[in-house]
Amino acid sequence: MPAGLNLSCSITRYTDYDDEGGGSVPSGTSIYQNVRARRIDHLVHIRRIPMLAEDQQGLESGRFNLFELYPASINVLENDEVIITNPSNYVDYQKHFRIISVMREGYAPSDPRAILLVSCRRSVTAHAIQ
Repeated sequence: MPAGLNLSCSITRYTDYDDEGGGSVPSGTSIYQNVRARRIDHLVHIRRIPMLAEDQQGLESGRFNLFELYPASINVLENDEVIITNPSNYVDYQKHFRIISVMREGYAPSDPRAILLVSCRRSVTAHAIQ
């Protein structure tokens, strides 16, 4: 296991389905739990995401994060959410981060040195208390 993985998180996949009343209802399924992670909140790593593309697609959040997830063999996709579940005294405990892009390293997923890099933005539900 790589050093510095000080967080534990769960990965949730959200899907929209239409209910019998004709409305669209988001539903989330926890696909992974107790995933070891480290959050990088540094400008050098945040700049990996092109800023012009953010403006064109309406991503107006100024706070982007890079997470290192372990093990690299997990299957995460764009629009999945990372939820920090441990430690309970962490500043972003129980906060949701929407995955924007997934980057894999050159190691094989079964290699113990391999990590998964995901770029995220803070996910906030409209009209909800968070």
